[in-house]
Amino acid sequence: MPLWPRLSTQRIRIWAPDAEHHYESIRHSGDPIYEEIHEVPPPLPLSAPPLNDAELEKKAARSIFEGASKYDILSYLVDAKERGLAREESFDYGNNPKIIEEEAADTLSDLDKRQAEERERERDSGQSSMSSLSPPPHNFICGGGGGGGKSSGSDVERQDSGVGSETSKISRSKYQATPTVLHLCEDCDGAVEMQVGDGGVLYAPLVCRKCGKKRVERKEIITEIVETEEKYGRDLQIILEEFCHPMLVAGLLTQEQLSAIFLNTEDLLENNQTLAERMRDALDMSLEQGDDDLLTVNIGRIFLDFTQMLHAFESYCVRQAGASLLLANLEKEKELLRIFLKVSQMENAVLRRMNLNSFLMVPVQRVTKYPLLLARLYKVTPTQVDGRDLLKQAQEKIELHLNHINQEAKDVPTKLWRRISSSSPNRRASCEIDMINIKLRKMAIDVLEWNHDEVRFAMEGRLLYTQPTDSNWKKARTIKLTPVNALLVTNGKPSANYRAEKAMSEKLNFPKHTGIREASLLLVKEKCGRYTLIREPLYLDRCVVCSEADWDDYFEVQEISSKDTFIFKAEDGVRTKQWYTQLQYHAQGMGAWRKRRNALANIMINGMLARS
Repeated sequence: MPLWPRLSTQRIRIWAPDAEHHYESIRHSGDPIYEEIHEVPPPLPLSAPPLNDAELEKKAARSIFEGASKYDILSYLVDAKERGLAREESFDYGNNPKIIEEEAADTLSDLDKRQAEERERERDSGQSSMSSLSPPPHNFICGGGGGGGKSSGSDVERQDSGVGSETSKISRSKYQATPTVLHLCEDCDGAVEMQVGDGGVLYAPLVCRKCGKKRVERKEIITEIVETEEKYGRDLQIILEEFCHPMLVAGLLTQEQLSAIFLNTEDLLENNQTLAERMRDALDMSLEQGDDDLLTVNIGRIFLDFTQMLHAFESYCVRQAGASLLLANLEKEKELLRIFLKVSQMENAVLRRMNLNSFLMVPVQRVTKYPLLLARLYKVTPTQVDGRDLLKQAQEKIELHLNHINQEAKDVPTKLWRRISSSSPNRRASCEIDMINIKLRKMAIDVLEWNHDEVRFAMEGRLLYTQPTDSNWKKARTIKLTPVNALLVTNGKPSANYRAEKAMSEKLNFPKHTGIREASLLLVKEKCGRYTLIREPLYLDRCVVCSEADWDDYFEVQEISSKDTFIFKAEDGVRTKQWYTQLQYHAQGMGAWRKRRNALANIMINGMLARS
């Protein structure tokens, strides 16, 4: 409870006999007893300062002068002497209460005058607005006589929670000025933006947004590599369990035929199981250790440790085209085999309605996909992650083996894989091109009806052709060329004299016996995924192949019997020269002159030897 109600009703006792001197000293001195207490309370601070223990005690206490009048405050100051706040010898009061009342009235009137003068001075100086924002300090002086008769003062500090030292600039700066900490990304050393968590709390992530997306993509690629490797192993098991083993048990094919079709699939499965298990263990161990981003999974090191599996892929890919052709011939000859493959494809749910040829292409597709996956993983792997350089080494090593496979697979019409640097979205995938060429080869064998063991494909590819006539050749200034798939097929086992690969480097003479009995040029067009022959095969023993000196980029093939003429052009000059040389080489070897009198050029010599 504040003290002023008690003081207002309490009778003031006089301790000093000369109280008049006390009030006279106050009146004649220029120092006011108290400052003005404004009726309008001061404005509150905009933000609450931090409170310590001492400040909490100040806030809990109430001012002793709250709501007191001027007379009450003066009475409280006078009563302070009784409680020992001022020296007793400095006051001299009488026992007459009338004197106290008169002196108090004089003092109050004097104080009112001083307050009026102070307000006038504030208005003149233009500081009235400042006084409303920052009220003057409330210091109350209780005078006491001593020595020269002038009273000495002691300050009484306000103990309320108004605007004072609690809301000073220093206190606010301690609360508001918080140091900003710059967080850097672990991957790129860039600045990281603060994010708001689920509970509304700000936190700094380990990486920036861009690097976070790369980490997510890297994790997805690693997961894709592991899962697709396991799926590839299941397809290899399907080849052996759903095709090879039932065909052997049923006696549909012999052991030699099955070995020629399925090749080294068992070796591929063994390598796959070891590789997939190694990658799965690395993935699980990383997740168990709390590495959700799989930064500790070193895919490059795993592939470098399993480079021996590339030799198994090489052995399979080199012979895969021949295996597909053998399967096509056996399927044509054996009705039970054809029925078995058809029923398995349609009724066996494990096969997913895929035929055997599609499953036999799975290893080729898998080995050509390794460089693509490693290149994608290398692109999104941070530079400071261990094993990033190993990804590049593994990619280059696999590409080197694939180049070697291409060199070994001379009979394969196109590359088993396409170079990553020259790939484009408009090109077909290499596996799709291989399937197209297998279909073309199968069509050629079916049309020619030659023995499969003696059939060779000397050249294959796309050509541009036209058939000149009197109407379009003389009148047209430009010639329209049509694309077509061309196959140069030979029948017979080549002998030591067969040197078709040296036809461009050596001068073309009449060849010797090369072992090639027949040669034919097939022209196939494609429409809506279906392949049909443009015309009957052009047998080179009935054709003439020539080229004009002025038209080096074109060559002509004319069938002697029908007089049909075709003008061809390849994609470039070098390829055109190769086609022209190979066709001319095989056409001269199949010429009709060999059927005349034991193929002797001079008939007179043979006749002279017979007569002698």
